[in-house]
Amino acid sequence: PAEGGAAWVLVEASGWRQDPSHLLTHRVHAPPLPFVRALQAHLSAAGLLTPGQPTEYCEALLSLSRAAGRACHLAMEHVEAQSEVLLEPVVARAVVQGVPLGSALFLGNSMPIRDADFYGGPYPWSTLTAEERRLRSREE
Repeated sequence: PAEGGAAWVLVEASGWRQDPSHLLTHRVHAPPLPFVRALQAHLSAAGLLTPGQPTEYCEALLSLSRAAGRACHLAMEHVEAQSEVLLEPVVARAVVQGVPLGSALFLGNSMPIRDADFYGGPYPWSTLTAEERRLRSREE
């Protein structure tokens, strides 16, 4: 069972996903998106979720994510300053941060995708809607 009595739920349609660590407490055979939408509707009806308003748990996760991002950013700056060789994380960071506003970056293979996701740092425009990105790209 999960640590501290927490439920570990897997929602997937195929039934093929394995649980090699035996952490799951619940397995739901359903397409994930309709399941999440139904769960959101249920939580909203119960007054436990206000659409568009982050929960305290969500705020805590976002705060932790920002702190981890800052720590990673500082560590990457240190790695860049100390390294005399070209390292994959440094390349991933430079590529991601060099993507101009209004442009797209396509990566292939799993490691470059993971490197860009983990080391790329925050995209300055990642929290903007598509319309906001379009308008800002016109301003540049």
